[in-house]
Amino acid sequence: MCVIPFFIWGIYGISPFETNLFSTADGSSGTHLVGTLDGSFTDETWGEYDVTIYYPAVSSGVSQPPERSEAPYPAIVFAHGFTARKEFYTWIGNCCAARGYVTILFTVPSTFSLEAFSQSVTGIRGSIDYLLTQNEGGLLEGMIDENRIGVMGHSMGAMAVLLATAEDLRIRAAVSLAPGYFGVATGKYVEACKSIGAPMQLQAGSLDRICPPSAVGVYYDALTIPPKEMVVINGAEHIQFSDAPVGSGADITLEEQHRISQKYFMAWFNYYLCDDSSHYIYIFGEEARKDLDLGVLSELRYVEERDLTPPSVTITSPPNGTLLASTSLKVLGTASDDVEVRKVEVSTDNSTWTTCTSTTSWSQSLTLGEGVRTIYVKVTDVYGNEGYDRIKVIVDTTKPSLSIESPRDGETSRGTVKIIVSADDENGMEKTEFYVDGSLRHVDTTEPYSWSWDTTVVTNGEHTVKVLAYDKAGNVEEAIIKVRVENEEEPKPAWITAVGFALIIVIGVVAAALIARKGRGSGNEATVPSSRF
Repeated sequence: MCVIPFFIWGIYGISPFETNLFSTADGSSGTHLVGTLDGSFTDETWGEYDVTIYYPAVSSGVSQPPERSEAPYPAIVFAHGFTARKEFYTWIGNCCAARGYVTILFTVPSTFSLEAFSQSVTGIRGSIDYLLTQNEGGLLEGMIDENRIGVMGHSMGAMAVLLATAEDLRIRAAVSLAPGYFGVATGKYVEACKSIGAPMQLQAGSLDRICPPSAVGVYYDALTIPPKEMVVINGAEHIQFSDAPVGSGADITLEEQHRISQKYFMAWFNYYLCDDSSHYIYIFGEEARKDLDLGVLSELRYVEERDLTPPSVTITSPPNGTLLASTSLKVLGTASDDVEVRKVEVSTDNSTWTTCTSTTSWSQSLTLGEGVRTIYVKVTDVYGNEGYDRIKVIVDTTKPSLSIESPRDGETSRGTVKIIVSADDENGMEKTEFYVDGSLRHVDTTEPYSWSWDTTVVTNGEHTVKVLAYDKAGNVEEAIIKVRVENEEEPKPAWITAVGFALIIVIGVVAAALIARKGRGSGNEATVPSSRF
């Protein structure tokens, strides 16, 4: 696998360091002038990637003002072949930018190392991130439609396109130009094809000795989710997908190979990224069939059916409009699709999206700020169709206001005392509870909040009166006062006094009798001497 790409350039007398390559796309056949912007980004694992961005501009040249009349534009990321670099594919950048696409080409850090294969996949993801960063500020601010991103690559880069498209749902359409195939060694790329949900076009040259149509067909057959297409350009070969003016091994010129290739990959992107149905004839319709009949193409295979039905998603908990007394929330829900749910994401106030670990039955823990918050959930199926649901919740961690208006703390009371409280909350009150000495005595759910307390059922002395106020969110505030009860004791009726006195006499007589009886029963009677007078 490794040695073949090393001598590809040598076969045709091209140095990997050659800078005098030829681009067939100067922008003249497009509707836009082309500006370029050089830059770089760094990956923690692989190091620095050099990039060039091609974009619609007011005038041609480096760092020219962008043409904003049709912004934002769709974007394309391009990945180069093994031992090559971005400068070998200027025709791609010019071709796409002239037709209204912001296009970024990158060079991997280690072009002559086997690590370049992994670096290429990382480069695609990193280039998307880099474009989106440029979209936030600077020369290209607001130029990119973040929902219309496509990827394309050649040879090694075409293989990277397969892996990246299977893993990165930001990619909405892809084109793979002559992807390398080396049997078992490329098994993971074949396996990745089975999970690609974005529209995928494969191109091959009928005279390609490096990646022949039969090898490219392995990838096509592994693609299980339509739409997909395989275009074999008659007389084309491997190197002429780049700027290399070689011609050796090909039956058509570099210009002709580029013309046919861009006709089909631009139609693919225009149809699937821009929803331009006029390009249907160039990929599935009469124009494509004409090219096949005339021998421009030696093979054309495609499956165009695609599920356009969005998946469904529902937030089952909490209900819409829920008041929360905590900033922590666990959102629960379900999702479904006719084919397969690929992922579920949750966002607060439509900011950062967090991917849930489950799909059809999902949950996500969130930390929310105070106030009204909107919880969004997005479900994506394997075709990239999306479905949404949302709810609003109110986070209220503030206790209600509460005060006992009457009686005052420390006041002496008697009889029936009306306890009056003032309680309020911006999100509404639920209830107030009245306690005496720790025992719940009354619940009031309507304003004005009060309770008539009969103090005669408690003893005289100091008592603790506590009121708890609950707001709609469940926050609780309490207020406590001390009340001294001094109720007058009522005089006892005369009959009660008489009965009590009688009972005392009876008890005394009975007690004396019992004592006397006990004394006689002991046998120790005293002898009284008789006296005579």
